[in-house]
Amino acid sequence: MKKMLLLVLFAAPIWIMAQEINHGTISYDFNKKKKQSDSTGWQEPVDESVDSTVVKKPKVKKQTEKLPELKPLGSDRPYDYKKDGVFSGLFHAGINFAQIDGDDQYGYKYFGFEGGIGALARFHKIFSVSLELNYSMLGARDHDAPNATNLEGYQVQLDYVEAAVALNAHYKELLIASIGVTPGYLTRYKEFDEDGINITSQPNQLGEPRKFGMAGFGSMYIVIKKHYAIGGKFSYSMVKIRAAEPDTRVNGEYNNYLTLDFKYILNRVKKKK
Repeated sequence: MKKMLLLVLFAAPIWIMAQEINHGTISYDFNKKKKQSDSTGWQEPVDESVDSTVVKKPKVKKQTEKLPELKPLGSDRPYDYKKDGVFSGLFHAGINFAQIDGDDQYGYKYFGFEGGIGALARFHKIFSVSLELNYSMLGARDHDAPNATNLEGYQVQLDYVEAAVALNAHYKELLIASIGVTPGYLTRYKEFDEDGINITSQPNQLGEPRKFGMAGFGSMYIVIKKHYAIGGKFSYSMVKIRAAEPDTRVNGEYNNYLTLDFKYILNRVKKKK
């Protein structure tokens, strides 16, 4: 009994020192062992090689790629016939300022209409060919002003149906230069002598003009807005109309005329994919 009492006296201080001191008081937590036993229970192993924090990437809006817009005529975009098409129609109308070389007169005094329709085939980024069916009013008149005794004066009227074939060169969709030939057929002829007398049915020693004609021409057009172009053309007969007046420097009469022309070019017919 004494031995037990002595053992308690020696163990009591050690037990007291092992307890927690909270604000100067000794407290004993009987649930401590239970918590420790709970914390030391089985836990699922964690793979340290895998980062448990997953970083979400911000959403990026997909940008749809837009196709380049085809600029109209008059722009700097190079022409691509594979995309833009080959064939296009056209209409044109203008005024002829005409004279006849070899009739002993001078000056572009005769004014006439020229107009028609056609088609243009552009097979290259620079070159194209065109065909036009035109009605052209040509002729000549006296360079002197009419007076009281000569109201009409000398005048020749020559109207042709023409088929103009041309090779065209395009510069940056801004300029169109052309050279070509124009075979034509005379559909209307009327002539007045220096006294204003109609001699169509009884022409002078020069005779009637040829029914068929041929002219060469060169032209330059400026594309002013997409479908619209304006320009000028110079044409000259490649074969004579008829014999020339005496004492002239040429061996026959030739049509010589300038044309102020306006063109409307239709949209090209694109290739089917």
